[in-house]
Amino acid sequence: MSIILSDKTAAFRFTDQFEGLDETQYCEVEITVQHKRYESGQEFYDIKYNCTYSDTSPACKTLNPFFGGWDGGAEPYDCRNGDIIAANEMSAGMMKYLLMDFEELTQFSGHRTALSYKINLMRAITYLWD
Repeated sequence: MSIILSDKTAAFRFTDQFEGLDETQYCEVEITVQHKRYESGQEFYDIKYNCTYSDTSPACKTLNPFFGGWDGGAEPYDCRNGDIIAANEMSAGMMKYLLMDFEELTQFSGHRTALSYKINLMRAITYLWD
């Protein structure tokens, strides 16, 4: 049994980071983050991803932030279902940036594009599953 402390959702459109791909192709990822407290008192973030593609072309599938099966996904274009990670100061900051729009994230992403920064953040979260 758990109590939902907060429930936030944001959607992001991932397009080609490089030159050459039609800008009308995209992978839209809806991210839902539920901050939960379990009976034990421990708190976790339950992160869910839902991907929608502009078309079914192989090039479009490469726009998925998890493309390539690098994380052991069943298919190289699978959108992960999500992850559950422990809630702490570090993961709270990660959730803030995960749900932040690209324009605002640009202020915090250093020399990387906001899109690239968010992709790396999403991938980093997979290593923290609990």
